[in-house]
Amino acid sequence: MRLKEEHINYIKTAFINMKSKEDFLNLLNYSKKLVYGDKAVPFTMKHIKYHCNPKANPKRYIQFSVKKKSGADRTINAPNKGLKAIQKSLNLILQTIYDVNQSANGFVPGRSIVDNAKIHIGSRYVYNIDLKDFFPSIEAGRISNRFQKRPFNLNNETGRKDIATTITWLCCHEMEVKRLVGDNWEKVTKFVLPQGAPTSPTISNIICHRLDFYLTAVAKRFGLKYTRYADDITFSSEYNVFKKDNDFLMELHRIIENQHFNINESKTRLQKLDYRQEVTGLLVNKKVNVPKRYIKQLRMWIYYWENYGYDKANALFIPIYTSDNVHTKKGQPNMANVIAGKLNYLKMVKGGENQLYLKMKERFDKLVGEKEIFVFKTVEINKNSFVNHKPLDTVKFLKSFKYDNSTSFKSLVHRPIDESKFDYLELLKTANNQFLELSQTKDNKINLPKHLMKEVQSFFKILSTVGLDFYTKNRLHPLEDKYVGSIIQSFKQDYRFGNESSESSILSKLISNIIEKRKHVNQTTSTVYSFGNEDTSGLFKRDQIIFNSDLQKFQSKANFFTWVPNLRLALILIFEAILKHSNVNGSRSFDTLEKKIILEIKRSSDGELIKIDFSILDQKSIFLGDLNNILSDMRRDFFPLFVSVCDFKVQFKNPSGENFECMILPYSEKVKEISEVIDGFKYIFTFYD
Repeated sequence: MRLKEEHINYIKTAFINMKSKEDFLNLLNYSKKLVYGDKAVPFTMKHIKYHCNPKANPKRYIQFSVKKKSGADRTINAPNKGLKAIQKSLNLILQTIYDVNQSANGFVPGRSIVDNAKIHIGSRYVYNIDLKDFFPSIEAGRISNRFQKRPFNLNNETGRKDIATTITWLCCHEMEVKRLVGDNWEKVTKFVLPQGAPTSPTISNIICHRLDFYLTAVAKRFGLKYTRYADDITFSSEYNVFKKDNDFLMELHRIIENQHFNINESKTRLQKLDYRQEVTGLLVNKKVNVPKRYIKQLRMWIYYWENYGYDKANALFIPIYTSDNVHTKKGQPNMANVIAGKLNYLKMVKGGENQLYLKMKERFDKLVGEKEIFVFKTVEINKNSFVNHKPLDTVKFLKSFKYDNSTSFKSLVHRPIDESKFDYLELLKTANNQFLELSQTKDNKINLPKHLMKEVQSFFKILSTVGLDFYTKNRLHPLEDKYVGSIIQSFKQDYRFGNESSESSILSKLISNIIEKRKHVNQTTSTVYSFGNEDTSGLFKRDQIIFNSDLQKFQSKANFFTWVPNLRLALILIFEAILKHSNVNGSRSFDTLEKKIILEIKRSSDGELIKIDFSILDQKSIFLGDLNNILSDMRRDFFPLFVSVCDFKVQFKNPSGENFECMILPYSEKVKEISEVIDGFKYIFTFYD
């Protein structure tokens, strides 16, 4: 990204004046705003320490493999979301502070592979070498030492060495790598730069400052031109100084070995002027250009689209493209997106005024106008996003998937009456826009629960990718597809409770399943407590779980809209708390026959509003312990689950026999005494329908 002069000056000044890790944190947060905009949530020192420590955060990176063009595997270590945000913010700072050698063109703002290639245009000889395992060759100790030198000066003399250490641990990852020991390659475990981290390319350029300096000097000595694009090194000359045992090659190998890198001999090649000369994939014989095959394929794909329509052209495109691109990510490529990307690349190489580019772009734009590409838009959610507590708004949204024909949500999950008049693409566009309007206020506050928002976004993405592909090929609602149909049915199970014949979840079954699996071990006595009849050491048997007044009446009242996954998580917490803390009149030692768990549902109406009170009573359990601590824990655990889902309160009796009530949602700090006699500790949820 291009920074304004004021931002560059601020970063440079703040970096020079940095005295502590707190100053580093402030600069990191300044950079984050530039990267992510005004919605950026500041990092805390706790975040930095957590992501610095591989033991505290063992899932800092996700490892996977992609295929190289050679067919071999390339290991990628992608940082998790939190670490990636830190690295992207740090990367902007490092790029601003450090001026990269003029010979280095890879991952440098304002430079490209075109800049890297054009230096070598028209040379009689072009010599390419590749550095083996480039990023993993750079170890943590080397990085820390480099940050202690100019222009960073994060060392003991300035009192800032701990900042160098922090940056190093934020950017390195423990991996199994290969090291040359004698004549053999051996596998060892080291903390190194991972391929996949945003900071690795920039730090590799910083580490290679000596390598670039020495190779520039040796190129000048032998009358050569030199450039480096990451691990791809190129020399060009009018004379052949690249013969085996030549002084230049001996000096080249010595410098690279001294800088702790190794040459990948299998990728070393000498290209003469009379033959095709390539530098980082671009032709440089007479001018910088793309290979003829690149243009030929672009023309072919556009031609197929023009003559056979998108669906058939895409079917022809996929096997050709995937066979040529063994490093393609999982999933089928989108032909329209690939063509758009390749046209942008052609524009970069040939220029925006090039006639070949303009003609192909004109044909492509015409085709895209006929087949508009649907791009799913989402509201950005993070852990600090503020959620309005409006359960009625959530219910209204969820009910629209079942009853409301004024929105597009119902048609997403139900078969249309007339398939011939059904346009799924238009439906997705409308539903996306309606969801954006409903889910967020003008001041960027979220109207719907975070769990629900994320699940709906994930659900819509499946409908707009796999579901849309199925509709495009078959002109049928994606419910007809086995995979997408199962996703839709699962979503229906999540947005409401209902009776046995409905598509919704059954509350009594959900409770029974949760109870069946709950266990707790008393660490002091090693006694295992659990629900159910199978475990003889169980605290509560099945007949002690009471659906009041009976299961059939309970179930008939348990028919309402809510976000089921949130309530499932809350029930797990509640039943685990009952196992850990249940007592009779304050005593943990009691006859289990004295104990019951009573579940009850009451429905009431106030005009058009229907209110459902669902309660769980841990009978005869007396409130013990520090009131503020227990209620604080409950707010911490239940607030994120129930905000904008339902109202929630607890009622309880203390050892003195006094009865109290506390609202968790809507939030209230007050604990008020009530006249109603509470026969135990009672959880009460209020849903609206």
